[in-house]
Amino acid sequence: GSGGGAIKAGSGKEEEEQDMKIYLSGPITGVANYRENFRRAKEALTRDGYTQIINPAELCEVLPESIASWEDYLEICLDLLDKAEAVVLLPGWDMSRGVRREIRYAIAKGKLILEYETTMER
Repeated sequence: GSGGGAIKAGSGKEEEEQDMKIYLSGPITGVANYRENFRRAKEALTRDGYTQIINPAELCEVLPESIASWEDYLEICLDLLDKAEAVVLLPGWDMSRGVRREIRYAIAKGKLILEYETTMER
């Protein structure tokens, strides 16, 4: 396509890509505004026409941190990741133990891994 998009990719199959099921992967533990980071990424991808986005930052809405451990969340996140065809990495992903686990899992499952472009937010 012409111009950028919210993700660094470009197979030239834009129509197919719009139907792609996307899992957002980014740092959560120790990041005060992680919900906002995930929300902005989801909005930017939605503007680009992606409609099937799995946002694990919304998990805390249904599963309070007081009753779930880090491992509990990761297990659920990996189940959610299974439903996706691609993983979009949010800024700071390389500093996150959870994201590194998600990436290893995604690679083992043959998922597409893309990086999110914050420059596309508006």
